Amino acid sequence: MTAAARMSVTILGAGSWGTALAALACARADTLLWARDAALARHIRGQRRNPRYLPDLTLPDSLSCTDDFDRAVAHACHGTGLIILGVPVAGLAQLCERLAASLALAGAIGQPPDGHVEQRLSIVWTCKGFQQDTGRLPHQIVQAALSDGGLAPDASSWQIGMGVLSGPSFAREVAQGLPVALTIASRHAWVANACIAALHGGNARIYTSDDIIGVEVGGALKNIMAIACGIADGLGLGTNARAALITRGLAEIQRLGIKLGGRADTFAGLTGLGDLVLSATGELS
Repeated sequence: MTAAARMSVTILGAGSWGTALAALACARADTLLWARDAALARHIRGQRRNPRYLPDLTLPDSLSCTDDFDRAVAHACHGTGLIILGVPVAGLAQLCERLAASLALAGAIGQPPDGHVEQRLSIVWTCKGFQQDTGRLPHQIVQAALSDGGLAPDASSWQIGMGVLSGPSFAREVAQGLPVALTIASRHAWVANACIAALHGGNARIYTSDDIIGVEVGGALKNIMAIACGIADGLGLGTNARAALITRGLAEIQRLGIKLGGRADTFAGLTGLGDLVLSATGELS
C-alpha cells in the first residue's frame, strides 16, 4: 500500500485495547488515537507510552494521539475512513451519541465534505457484553444512539457501514506484535475490507463474517464460563472439570446464540470457541 493510498483510521478510546489496535493499525494506515484525558494524550505523544495501560510498551513513532474529539472524528471523514470504538459496553451509548454530533459537524450527515456520494465510512466496535439494565447487544446500542442522532445509514449521502471486531485476543500480546486472529463481522463487505486494509498483515490475521449477533453473543457469554473455570481451578477440581465446563458451556452459548439470531457455525470459530478457550485458559485473563 502506497503512502498516497493509506486510509485514515481513528480509534476512540485509549484504554489497553484501543491503544493496542492503534499500534497495530499505524503500520498500515494513517492512524489517530483519541484519549479523553488531555494529559494522557500529551504523554503518549511525547513519551510514546501509555502510562495507564500497557505502560512498559513503546508505541510506534507514526502513531498520533489527541484529546480533541471532533478532530479525531474528522480525521476519518474523507475518502474511505474507519472509526473504531474502543470503549467498554458501559460507555458505548454515550460515545455514540457524541460521535453522531461530531459527524454532523464533520459533514457526514447530509452532503459529504467534497461532494462525492461514493465516500464510505466504517464504524466498528470492539466491546463485548450486554448493556446493563437493557440487556442490549452492542450493535443495538450503536444503531439506536446513531439513529437518534440523525445518523441513520439511509438518511445520509455517505455510505455508512457498521460492524464488530472480536476474537481471542489479549491487548498486551497484540501491542507486542505477537500473532493474533480476529473476526470482523458486518453486513457490508467494504466494512470488512476496511478493517483488513488497516489491521491485516504481519502477525495479525483478520477473518470475515456477516453474523454480527453470533459474534457478539460469543464474546458476551464466554466470560461467564471463564469465571466458572476460574472457580473450578480455585477449588482444585482439576483439568477434567475445566474441559467439561468449556465444552458444555460452549454448547449452551451456542443454543442461546441461535435463539437470539446467531448462526451455529459462528460458535465453532474464533469468536465462539476461540474466545472461550483463551478466556478460560489464558494466564492474562
